[in-house]
Parts: sequence; structure tokens; C-alpha cells
Amino acid sequence: MLRVACGTVLLMLGGCSTSAASAIADGGGRGDGTDAGLTADVGADVSAEGDARRPSPAAIPPTTTFYWQISGVIDPARAAAVYDVDLFDAAPAGSSLLESDGTRVSIPLGRNPGIIGALHAKGKKVVCYVDTGAWENYRPDKDLFPPDVLGTTDVNWPLERWLDIRPSSWPKFEGLILARFDLAASLGCDAIEGDQNNSMGNNPGFPIGLADEVAWYAELAKQIHARGMGAIMKNGIELLSAPSAASTVALYEAALNESCNQFSECGGYASFVSAGKAVWNVEYTTASATFCPADTTANYDGYFANLALDGTTWNACR
Repeated sequence: MLRVACGTVLLMLGGCSTSAASAIADGGGRGDGTDAGLTADVGADVSAEGDARRPSPAAIPPTTTFYWQISGVIDPARAAAVYDVDLFDAAPAGSSLLESDGTRVSIPLGRNPGIIGALHAKGKKVVCYVDTGAWENYRPDKDLFPPDVLGTTDVNWPLERWLDIRPSSWPKFEGLILARFDLAASLGCDAIEGDQNNSMGNNPGFPIGLADEVAWYAELAKQIHARGMGAIMKNGIELLSAPSAASTVALYEAALNESCNQFSECGGYASFVSAGKAVWNVEYTTASATFCPADTTANYDGYFANLALDGTTWNACR
């Protein structure tokens, strides 16, 4: 499946395999709003203020308007209830990752520091993009990933390599992903879009099977929820035809797919709509006039965008 610019989730059958890491973001904050169905009951305490308890997520309903930009400078005035932005680009000055072994990794100032607070001030919810299934050679924690969990280079994104998401490898790198989740919680992200977890069939360099993907998607959702944020299922259409499909849908608050019309595989997302959850479908090459009628009929929220996701092209079907 396609993957854009700059990560997604598994069921840990015996609990977390790695010590939880934390993130410190000096100056980070959290805006509170309840539009777009992203908050409900009391959840885990991981806020930047340190003692406020974060609400647990609720399903994001269909027709919730969505805007996805993970490169370039973001305009906070778009007509969308939910924005999806790159986590590291949104980190304010002085932010750092605190790993489980005590290592602190400084985060360079990105292009959109403070954007989460700016969007919250406008009553919008914020999904934060995090790569959870691939290694990126431009992230500040890149040198902490052990070489034996790095697979082949992603043919679509040459600066990235697939991670070994089989359960036996989780103890080697999951803590690094959790530190990113902690950073997201401290900055006030309402939900996480984890990417690149659908490595099966993409020649990742490891014998990753469907059961491995199911497990990883579930583990990520569990860890995201433990930090009081919503989980957005990114791609992974193969999970929705597996025997465990209903359990997977139950773990996520919404789904984000790339190019399901191009590959004739949108039907699997009907289970999200049936569960009262949004399906955001983004197409890059299929013309809007071709896919929008089908998306709207299925009650998916369809969008046409350019592959860079830099805001220059973003057209909604409805």
C-alpha cells in the first residue's frame, strides 16, 4: 500500500513487551474541546502538566471533516474538524524524547511548532502522524534503533526501512515507539495515525505474516489508548478480511486509507461505517469524478490530494 511523506498498530497477548518510555516537551500544552467525537471518559495521566487526567477516546463518526498535511507550513484556518499533522514538526522549541533507559533525545525545531495549540484554540482536534512500522533516517531517535530490526528499504520511500514487527522483536524497539507516543500525549495530540504497519506483501526483509500484523496493530492501539489518545487505523486493509476483523475495528476510533479505489479494495471499510466510525479515504491518481460518488454512497469521506501532502492539493468529495 502507499505511504505518504513521513506510521500504525498490535495485540500484545501477554502485556507490553517493553518498558514504557516517556517524553518531555517543555512548553507543550493541551487544548480541550469535544468536537469530532474524540473524547469521553477518564484515561491515563500523561499530560504535559503532569497531574491532569486525559479523557479516553470515543469513536469519530462518519462525515467528520478531515484535513491531512504532513509537510510544509500548515494553515490552521482550513474548514475541517480534524487535522492530521506530523508529530515532530509540531514539537515546540525545547522538546525532547526521554527513552526508557534514561537517554534524552533533543528534537530539532520543526516547521510547525505550536500548531497543536493553535488548532485547539480554533476548536479543532489534532491527529499526530507517527511512523510506527518503518525506520526513517531523518528522525532524531534514528540511531537508537538496533540494526537487526531494520529490514529492506521501502521502494516508495528510499529514506525509510521496514521494521521487524514480529512479536519476538518488539522488546528491541517498541520502547522507542512508546517514547514517541508519550511525546504526542504531552503535546496534546488527540489521536495518533501510526504508519507503515502493513509490511506484509511489501518485501520487508522479514517473514512477516498476517498474524504479526494483527498483533502489531492491536498493540499500538492499546498503547495509544493507555495514553488517553484515539487510535486511527492506517491502511492494513488485509486485516479487515481476517477472522479477527471485528476485534481490529473495535480497537480503532476511525480508519485512514490511501488509494483504496485505485486498488479496488474499499469494500472492507464498510465495517467501520457500520460501527459508527469515520473512514477517510485519500486518492492520489484516481480522478475525483471517478471515486467520489462511490465514496459518498459508502458513507466514506473521500479526498483527492497530491502525494507530498503539503496542502497544495486537497479536495473533499463532500
